[in-house]
Amino acid sequence: MDKLVMDIETTGLDIYRDDIIEICVLKLDNNYLVDDTFHELLRAKRKLPGRIVKLTGITDEELKDKRYFSEAKNDLRCFIRNHPIYVYGGLEERYFEKKYGFKNKFIDVFGIVKRRYPYFGSYKLLNVAKRFKLHAPESHRAVADTLLLSFLMRELRL
Repeated sequence: MDKLVMDIETTGLDIYRDDIIEICVLKLDNNYLVDDTFHELLRAKRKLPGRIVKLTGITDEELKDKRYFSEAKNDLRCFIRNHPIYVYGGLEERYFEKKYGFKNKFIDVFGIVKRRYPYFGSYKLLNVAKRFKLHAPESHRAVADTLLLSFLMRELRL
């Protein structure tokens, strides 16, 4: 069965005020990446906060000609269909279930890691990946974080 792994970058954590500015969804078959990806940079309704530019490296200039999420939403729905979606931290679930009404099952790998390894101390994706000796560049970009999550899932045998 196919699994989907998703990560998003946003302008903040308030799902009703903030916007998704980058989304990546990778498809896994038997926990291996297949050549089927949804990735898109998305225009925000407001100027990007400086802390988001610093964190992600994404700029207003980079997004000025991109679609808004509302314009990309149907393409994303066609890609993810009714597959379960693996995320890390659950922000995606809040956006897509609560704000946009997506009905997919979201599986939060963060919670799985925390239950299996209560002694880790830090559960940031980067720190957990390092515990498993996975190459983990500091990124805060959707593609790199989604790839990292897919490698972590393989290590966890999810």
